Amino acid sequence: MKKIFFIIFILSLTLGYSQYAVLTLWKYEEGGRLQAREIILDEFKRVAEKRIADGNLDGYHVWQSVVWSDSNQYDLIIAELYDDLEKYHKNRGLQNNLNFGAWSTHKVWSDFLNSVDLVDRIIIKNEAFENTKENLPNLGKFNFFKKKSGNLGSKWVETHKKFSKFFVENQSRDAWGSWSVIHKSFKTPFDHMTIDLYDFNNEMDFIMNYKPKKVDASAIQKFWGKQSPFEARTPTEMAFFTQLLIL
Repeated sequence: MKKIFFIIFILSLTLGYSQYAVLTLWKYEEGGRLQAREIILDEFKRVAEKRIADGNLDGYHVWQSVVWSDSNQYDLIIAELYDDLEKYHKNRGLQNNLNFGAWSTHKVWSDFLNSVDLVDRIIIKNEAFENTKENLPNLGKFNFFKKKSGNLGSKWVETHKKFSKFFVENQSRDAWGSWSVIHKSFKTPFDHMTIDLYDFNNEMDFIMNYKPKKVDASAIQKFWGKQSPFEARTPTEMAFFTQLLIL
């Protein structure tokens, strides 16, 4: 029984922690939310399960924005998780991952692309991750930033590595992570992400029941000295997302 529990525990950690992730950022077309959801939970799930079983993929996440509006830059985030990027480059082709015939594959993609608009595709590298739960919490606040160049931006990322446990244990989060963007298009407005994860069902549950702690941040203040971490980055977007699919 202990051995079974240990295996389950390790698997639950891999859901939240992977060295690299390829993120595809989507915006829903008018009336496309339901259609995209059905495809993801059926066809995309089946494809992802096969890729994981074949060893071509280490994990698969789909996060959906809580508020679907024109003000959100991203409505849907699909994350393919990899322990190393060599696996991604070798096995990313659909022909290596699907059991479908050519026409079926074409139809699935055609239906999906009719319900969403591709915004961007990026590769991120994990810098720090802490989780207090056995499973990945359901509600995430995704924070997108543009780091200052030079030592100031680098020190901000070093703060994440050094104080990641503090951000969870002393700031009322159930999990927390930091990721650097290592490959992006010219139009990507951010180069770093942090995610605050909470064990709440939805944003309203969070608003009604979240109780922040009073924290002693003296160690972080000493680390920064006369500099301020808020000067090290500029926020470009912040939005709540919930789990749509986690494999």
